[in-house]
Amino acid sequence: MALAIFYRSDEETPDEILIARDIIYPVCSPAVAQSLRTVENLSGQTFLYDTTWKMDWQSWLATALPGRPLLKSGPEYSLYSLALEECKNGAGVLIGHDALVSDEVTRGALVAPFLIHAELPARLSMRSMKPLQDGSPAKQVADFLLAQHP
Repeated sequence: MALAIFYRSDEETPDEILIARDIIYPVCSPAVAQSLRTVENLSGQTFLYDTTWKMDWQSWLATALPGRPLLKSGPEYSLYSLALEECKNGAGVLIGHDALVSDEVTRGALVAPFLIHAELPARLSMRSMKPLQDGSPAKQVADFLLAQHP
């Protein structure tokens, strides 16, 4: 049995299992974080972009600095995992999706330098073609993911 796990923005369906809401915030390496005391300090940083989520910076900045544009250019990555690795290597600041970066922040590989978070209309959810059976590998994976994001 297969599980499909995606970020979705469309209408929720009854067979969908919500893993997490899409909460975003900037993340960076510990070395980069040393120069980020206020949101305004971002003006001197390289912004990293994932091409799928290119509008994330604008969405977060609309919450953090409403009415004050601060967008900068920076490298664009076609895979979020590549952008995340470059971020960990100190290449700049990336918008983190909490479900994808919270473990890295907890471990200290990434730092979330600001307390300001924004919630996007998307959600991380999973679906299965058939009902999940207790004890099945798919049910174990689903239970594990749900436990990670209460």
